[in-house]
Amino acid sequence: MRSLVAPLLAWLCVPACGSRSPLDPGTEQPPPIECELDTECGGDACSKGRCQDGFCEFTPVACDDRDSCTEDACNPSSGCVHRPLTVDNDGDGHAAPLPGYAPGEPGACGDDCDDTAAAARPGGTELCDGRDNDCNGVVDDGAVYRSSKTAPVRVSSANAERAGHGGLIGLESGFALTLRERNPNVATEWETFLKGIDEDGALRFDSRVSMPNVPIDFGPLAWSGRELVTVWEDDRTSGGYEIWFARFTPDGAKLGPDVRVTDSAHFSLNPSLLYNRNEFVMVWDDRRDELRGMEGSRLYGQRISPEGDAIGGNVLLTPDEQGVEYPSLAIGAHRIGAVYTQFVAPAGSTLRFRSYDAELRPIAASESFGSDVVDPSVDALETGFAVLWENYTDGPGNVLWGAVFDEQANTVVAPVALASGASRLGSHSAISLGDRLLVVWSDDSSGNYDLYWQTFDSRLEPIGERAAITANPSETIRPSLAVSASGSVGVSYEDFADGSKQVYFTRLLCE
Repeated sequence: MRSLVAPLLAWLCVPACGSRSPLDPGTEQPPPIECELDTECGGDACSKGRCQDGFCEFTPVACDDRDSCTEDACNPSSGCVHRPLTVDNDGDGHAAPLPGYAPGEPGACGDDCDDTAAAARPGGTELCDGRDNDCNGVVDDGAVYRSSKTAPVRVSSANAERAGHGGLIGLESGFALTLRERNPNVATEWETFLKGIDEDGALRFDSRVSMPNVPIDFGPLAWSGRELVTVWEDDRTSGGYEIWFARFTPDGAKLGPDVRVTDSAHFSLNPSLLYNRNEFVMVWDDRRDELRGMEGSRLYGQRISPEGDAIGGNVLLTPDEQGVEYPSLAIGAHRIGAVYTQFVAPAGSTLRFRSYDAELRPIAASESFGSDVVDPSVDALETGFAVLWENYTDGPGNVLWGAVFDEQANTVVAPVALASGASRLGSHSAISLGDRLLVVWSDDSSGNYDLYWQTFDSRLEPIGERAAITANPSETIRPSLAVSASGSVGVSYEDFADGSKQVYFTRLLCE
């Protein structure tokens, strides 16, 4: 319970309350109201008047409902109002927990583990739909996956000379992804789009993200259950790249103008984005502090309400570090996990894992680890946060590494090789299923880069054998993963099958 009665009554009493009500020192008090009957004192739904010793006394109405999960206020016309601190976005009768709480624990004020889907709720029936339907912490309990037998679908436009992709996310009706396409018919040549596809990869909608004639990069996606959000960097201000975001309906209609997140004299780059059950959180690497003598970039963050409003300002997340880049975010039971690279001589780019609370206040940090690190990612498992990365020295390394940290940044699983044996391993993506991690990567064990997948348990032990997703003579790289409402795992990737780099889509099917 959070009471708003006192400040409201203070405002109400300035013109009408009698001499028995205290006012600020030095403020002229209104004359007392003489009375004989209570009815002469009036009042409203928040302040009841009665006649006492010939003068009106006003007593505020107590609106405390003794419920710690409501915010108590008083409306002068209608009386007490008790607004729930949590909401039920998907209408399944269960609200999401407060930020920083696990669903259903004391003080959470909500027990829904996934408030973006009505099919996921306490007591639900587990289905093969990419959801934790019964809120036991496991997605699609016991499900296995197999590669689709259908041919991959090209998602990038027919007139795109070259294309790359950013975020991929599952929706109730298929998937959505961001793409950057080079088109010789536009002034800047590159444009960014939000595209919706069905389960088979057929186009549902095609929406422009970028402003016309503005160089822009593609960005990640997040889904609140009602709206899609993407965040990116562009240089429309001509003073260096800044971070922007935009909101879309599930059908790709843009909701309002682009919103600027940063205003920095130097570059703001590489944004990461998540929805933490209540609001959007974005983190990026930023070089604004170079003007104050800091060498290299540091991480900044911003919270955004579901309505698209900034919550506070940009927050410096790594005040004690320099030269940090390429952040990746995940939401755990109580904390936000972030992994990023940091340059430390002589190891080159190393990794650092940190945890933050819901208001982006630091909780704990690991020691730097790894060397020549590229492409870090983080996903939440029941045992903590799984961190994956690769190496790059004079070229791509040949190992995909993984480790697990708890919410206090303690090591749960020390660094271990998840995939190796090829001469080169180029890129990876992973999604958490709660008790296991499904990982896709690209390596050249077939003679050229193809995509492979394998599942690992919560301690990064392999489950089953690795399997191929693609097998063709062209180079296949940069996978992204998402789970749809059918339980299938969408895989978008870049491939040179058409003679230039284009974006394609295929699926792993849930059984």
